[in-house]
Amino acid sequence: MGATLIKDKYDKSITPEEKQSVLLQAQTELKKALAILPDYYDVNRELARNYFLNNEFEKAIIEADNYLKVDKSKADVYIIRGGGWFGLELFENAINDYQKAIELDPKNALAYKNLGRSYA
Repeated sequence: MGATLIKDKYDKSITPEEKQSVLLQAQTELKKALAILPDYYDVNRELARNYFLNNEFEKAIIEADNYLKVDKSKADVYIIRGGGWFGLELFENAINDYQKAIELDPKNALAYKNLGRSYA
């Protein structure tokens, strides 16, 4: 199943159970990609996002860290990792990541929104 089909299916899912099933399918496929090409670090970014959407915050942080070892220039990865920290109620870490995302992309409204939420 292609990434677009998985995303479309996820977006159109009605129940939380269906959404979780689609996220787990995506995780399976992304892990296969990493097994074939371990240095294909964009997969780490997708896994981080997927784990975050599935409320697997520790795994999201680990995959974001794996990506950031190679490329520290993507604001969205800091936002994902910040969301993981926020989900674990480690707000200072979340704030640091959202601030880094803003430093990288000063017009990223999501980073500002999440930063404000972390202060609240």
